[in-house]
Amino acid sequence: MPYAVAEVNYQGLTTPEAGALVNSFYFQDIHDGEGERDFLERIEYDQEETRNALLLFDVLEAENGSVTVRIQGHIVDREGNYRYAEEERITLGSTNEDMFFLGSPYLQGLHFHHFDFTDISRLRQGDRFTLSLVADGRDEYDPVEDQYAVDEIDLFGGDTNPGIYPISWRFFDGVLDNKTTVLHTYQVTPKVLSFGSEAFQGKVHDGELSLSFGDFHGGTPLGDGSDTTPRTVRDTAIFSSVYREGIDGGVAHRYSSLRDIAQFWDKNGKFLLDDPVTITIRRGDKESPFTLYGNEEIHALLERLNAALYDELGEGELSYLMPSSSKEKFVTFTGPLAGKNMIESVEGTLILRSAFAGEKGSYEFRGDEQILQALGLTVIQEARDTTYSISVTDAHSGKGVASGLKVAGGDDLRGIWGDAVRLRFDALLGISGVQYNE
Repeated sequence: MPYAVAEVNYQGLTTPEAGALVNSFYFQDIHDGEGERDFLERIEYDQEETRNALLLFDVLEAENGSVTVRIQGHIVDREGNYRYAEEERITLGSTNEDMFFLGSPYLQGLHFHHFDFTDISRLRQGDRFTLSLVADGRDEYDPVEDQYAVDEIDLFGGDTNPGIYPISWRFFDGVLDNKTTVLHTYQVTPKVLSFGSEAFQGKVHDGELSLSFGDFHGGTPLGDGSDTTPRTVRDTAIFSSVYREGIDGGVAHRYSSLRDIAQFWDKNGKFLLDDPVTITIRRGDKESPFTLYGNEEIHALLERLNAALYDELGEGELSYLMPSSSKEKFVTFTGPLAGKNMIESVEGTLILRSAFAGEKGSYEFRGDEQILQALGLTVIQEARDTTYSISVTDAHSGKGVASGLKVAGGDDLRGIWGDAVRLRFDALLGISGVQYNE
């Protein structure tokens, strides 16, 4: 039976400096007898770093001696302050020195002195690995007790694949006392190298562990062998992994599949996407078929949907209005950073945007009613046409003919020259480019 051991370690025999450990990985090119060191040669976290973290690296592109990755992180400092952070794209070479990941305008990124790959040519799009970062435990040294006033939690897997390793956190003494602490984790199911199910390999698990502690003041660096002052407190919590039909897995995240989402199951327990289902997306006089697959993860769905809106429904117009590097912004997923603006306010939702104002930019979805209801499409901002303010001047005399006229994009200006002459104002008139703004 799978189990976990949670330790509160009053330093014990662990190394007190900050450090990094690859705690799970999925490499498509891995073979029997190989491990993470065949892909990741040297990862050196700054020994004085004050933050614990669980980082998820997802390879988006791998070519020409470099890799582009997406990084997501659960970060918590020694005082228990938590934040989630992500970087959509960052490109790394075979060797990388003095790297800072997941910084912000107000916070310095996590500092790595070295982040080197063993053979970067072996990485593939879709490879994933996670890092467990533990904070420096050398602050608040007590010369009388000859130890550091730091509590450490180590989370170990029990009956698990050998490709999953421990996760650690360090906190100042007292931070964990008499309260409930929520720890956030990332793990990736390893590649199956021998007999076993391949259904979940590469799957990302975004978890939470809620732990409640009373007071803990026992322990010495070596322990005296008694039950009153142990070096570590072991087996304080054992967890069984139980699968139950209909279990609430929480809010969907970027690596959830459509099969994980409750809305795609009917009241009789039938999954609506056992077979792929195709819907149609229309914009103006253009339409694009779009197929939904039950086992597809949300991030892959986003990529295909953005390509459909940019390449197919935007063909001939978007290519000169906006760079292709922005095409992934038509559809975004609102994860733990929900609330950064009014539109992206609800976690676990897909947000669709248009680069065109008014009816020209409106999307229409057609298909099976159950599927459309499962998608839960809701308009959060009504389409509004561009309005032009127009003044008409006689080209010969320079005298004003009319002013203060209002015409919506796509409509005609009429009546100035009689009913026989009409002037149409295209919705894109005067627009030289479109830029996405967070």
